[in-house]
Amino acid sequence: MEEILNQILSEMKDLKQDMTVLKQDITVLKQDIIVLKEGQERIEAKVDNLSSELHMHSFR
Repeated sequence: MEEILNQILSEMKDLKQDMTVLKQDITVLKQDIIVLKEGQERIEAKVDNLSSELHMHSFR
């Protein structure tokens, strides 16, 4: 019985470690998403600028 309880405790510790790693991974992913969104905004701004330039040049 004690062996089973020790095994359960060991598995719970492993699960707790896994949860900690998952939380860290989620934090990193959230940061990556922020970086990607910022990059997307910069790309969209450049596309808008290029579109405006093309539009201006087409009317010359």
